[in-house]
Amino acid sequence: MRERFKPFAARLTVIVIAGVALRVLYLFVFARDTQGYGDWHYFHLQGILISQGHGFADPWAWLQGRQAPSATHPPLYSLLIGAVSKLGVTSYIGHRVPGIFLGGATIALVGLLGRRVNGAAVGLLAAGLAAVYPTLIAADGALLSETLYGPLIALSLIAGYRIYDRPGWLSAALAGAAVGLAALTRSEAILLVPLMIIPVALRASSDWRTRIISILVGGVACALVISPWVIRNVEVFGQPVLSTNEAAVIAGSNCQRAYHGNDIGSWVFGCIPPISSDNEAVQADIWRKQGLGYVRDHFSELPVVIIARLGRVWDLYQPRRMVLWAEGRQVRFVQAGIAMWWLMLPLAGFGFVLLWRRKQPVVILLSPWLTVAITAVLGYGAPRLRHSVEISVVVLAALALVELRTRWRARTGPAAAPPVTAEEA
Repeated sequence: MRERFKPFAARLTVIVIAGVALRVLYLFVFARDTQGYGDWHYFHLQGILISQGHGFADPWAWLQGRQAPSATHPPLYSLLIGAVSKLGVTSYIGHRVPGIFLGGATIALVGLLGRRVNGAAVGLLAAGLAAVYPTLIAADGALLSETLYGPLIALSLIAGYRIYDRPGWLSAALAGAAVGLAALTRSEAILLVPLMIIPVALRASSDWRTRIISILVGGVACALVISPWVIRNVEVFGQPVLSTNEAAVIAGSNCQRAYHGNDIGSWVFGCIPPISSDNEAVQADIWRKQGLGYVRDHFSELPVVIIARLGRVWDLYQPRRMVLWAEGRQVRFVQAGIAMWWLMLPLAGFGFVLLWRRKQPVVILLSPWLTVAITAVLGYGAPRLRHSVEISVVVLAALALVELRTRWRARTGPAAAPPVTAEEA
């Protein structure tokens, strides 16, 4: 087994190095001066504040001369930027450099994930697709939490397969911990507990005791990982929150402009009323109440809005206009990424069919798609939000391409020689 792994590891290493080189080229040549807005500056400034000993302070309040705690976003990516800042690196481009190495980790983990799905060929091709995929390159070069979210999602999916291969409390604990880390990067990852861990645990074993233990341990492990952050928020805000950002999402995606016209299905900053409370969680309650109130008053319009949200997140509705949502990603790379996404999408569909026919656990690679769909339905649609799906799609596309190559070779290869008759002998 170890001997068979050596060629795979060597080839995967070459692919990772090539992918890292592409990300270096992107950051320092093609997108050196590219900057985003909103969250881009939030993470940059909060990382600096963390390095200076101010904790998870609200950057916007700090710029106004006030110090206020924040839980707008989960803490893990800000902690990473804080660690980089502690080393004396505080520039925008310096804070983007970790994405190069995180991108390399994503490529490696995608390769391991693909190898588990259907062997070395799929693993290497999936890693190759991840290495050259413009969307992932641009994401790794942006000062946004997706740079850390990608490898953690890949790790979570690998852990999901471990539950299937070796059901038991240890596998469930590892999967729960991986999902917890992902949720501390982007809060919607918490959905992987009901969408991946529970279904896989139920299928992996016929023993109900093992099933129940796996589900409980997976949930507890996830809860333990996120609990320090939640406890901190209870102490600071008086409420157990993972992120207060979802309230602004609800307010900004449920208003007149987000339900009609060119902005239907999107998020509109102008729909969010001014801040009226110094307590971020209390303010979140106000915004959430406003957004949900609009939903109740315009419930009959919601189905069309949901279709638009899903269309936006999958780049099927206003794809050219959605390039404006690049959020710190170089526009040409975003456009190239959309083209490659459309090429891989039907291949991914074929990959799902192959897994289904082979009676493999489809739910593992399907869970990111369901997570993103639910997030879009409840919030708004933007291509950036489907980052976890990009990890799944390259693996599924690689599976489909390897299968198509195998079938092509079977059809075009040399015909078998006819059997030798007794007379000819």
